[in-house]
Amino acid sequence: MKALEKMMTLSLAVFTAGLLALPVKAEPLLTTVGFAKGAYSDGASNEVVVKITRIDQDPATESEAFSVDCAVTGGSAVENVDYRFGFNGSVTGLGTITFPPGVREQAFSVYTIKTQGPNKTLQIGCSNPTGPAAVVTGENPVAQITIVNTP
Repeated sequence: MKALEKMMTLSLAVFTAGLLALPVKAEPLLTTVGFAKGAYSDGASNEVVVKITRIDQDPATESEAFSVDCAVTGGSAVENVDYRFGFNGSVTGLGTITFPPGVREQAFSVYTIKTQGPNKTLQIGCSNPTGPAAVVTGENPVAQITIVNTP
């Protein structure tokens, strides 16, 4: 009986060691792009600075360029009536926004035109991220801007 127990213990040890040696396929390290915040408001001024961020989980991708499409996706505000866009040179307009190698943040301004009446909203979405490595939209793929009007 002792010999059988010893053989079973040895077999279990070999089996367990074999399991530990199995290769484990790691998930790819992702780059994420998306809005820094999900909600913005113009309560303090007539300018809302909207930031889009890039986070590289893999240090090797820091030297690569990534991009994301950015567009107005909804809301009650009307361009040139309730707001207008302002771009800073590195972002020349909505559409495809590129993050050159090493750039972690891109930004643009929404200048609001306050009127009497109810507050207005503007939704901007990020989609279709692309790059040389795995890339997804982050936790804020949509940003909503609230234009606070006077009652």
